Amino acid sequence: MPYQPLPKVPSISHNPRESANTLQVYLTNLISYLSTQFNDIDNKLTPFTWCPAIAAAATIKPRTQVQPITGTANISNIDTYRGVTRLVLLAEDGFTLVTGGNIAARVDAPEGTNIILFKNLADNLWYPVGGGGSSSLEAVYPIGSIYLSINDTDPALLFGFGTWELMTVGTILVEA
Repeated sequence: MPYQPLPKVPSISHNPRESANTLQVYLTNLISYLSTQFNDIDNKLTPFTWCPAIAAAATIKPRTQVQPITGTANISNIDTYRGVTRLVLLAEDGFTLVTGGNIAARVDAPEGTNIILFKNLADNLWYPVGGGGSSSLEAVYPIGSIYLSINDTDPALLFGFGTWELMTVGTILVEA
């Protein structure tokens, strides 16, 4: 979203009723403006936004969905913005993902490699996919998971595992 300037403060008249209406309109515009700005902050994590590297530490806070990491520390917790469910961590110096926080499986990321992670919203754990770890998409889509797509390709062919059942047209998902 392009930058939007802050709404201008209106001139206040000497008439109290007119001033109250003018102020109410201004405050409504200001609240709308601030809402837009905060929503824009939540949507800043895009796959192709370049961001400087962050240091490896026990807890990291990626600023983009593709985040360079420097240093060789063990990472046990990932703290992201609301709604982020996939990350790519780029190992500039090499690091290790370890269990104990919200990481589901240990993975070593040698220098110059990357680790792809998916967040399982059912258990709020980050599951590394590939990168030499033992984790896979089976961890992201355990038995009982729902995979939703507009593609008619069988998920067993896409993922290489499982028996998937197609929902019939007109079926509605309802939380129990």
